[in-house]
Amino acid sequence: ELVMVAAKTREVFGKSETSLEGAKSKVVHLEAQIESMRADALALEGVRKQVREKDEQIRAMRIDADRTARELREAFTKDLTKQNDEAKKEKKELLDGLLGAESAMEEMRNELDLR
Repeated sequence: ELVMVAAKTREVFGKSETSLEGAKSKVVHLEAQIESMRADALALEGVRKQVREKDEQIRAMRIDADRTARELREAFTKDLTKQNDEAKKEKKELLDGLLGAESAMEEMRNELDLR
């Protein structure tokens, strides 16, 4: 009977040892998965940082493009205004010249009429 008890005890301890080894193996496997997830999380954070940096670069480029477009519009408008003012001045000078010529012609007519 003692032999049977010893055999039964070995059987129970054997099963316990097998269960313990299985549990240790699962723990090692889970720790490896956790490390892998940590590495993935670090890589993902690196990608997120790169995306934020690219977003900032795009925003800066958009601001610069908007500023350049505004400056070009302002310069173009200023140039058009200057051209328009010059054209008005030239037109006024031409009209003044025509009025002066008409006035001179009128004076000549009057002188001719007087003679």
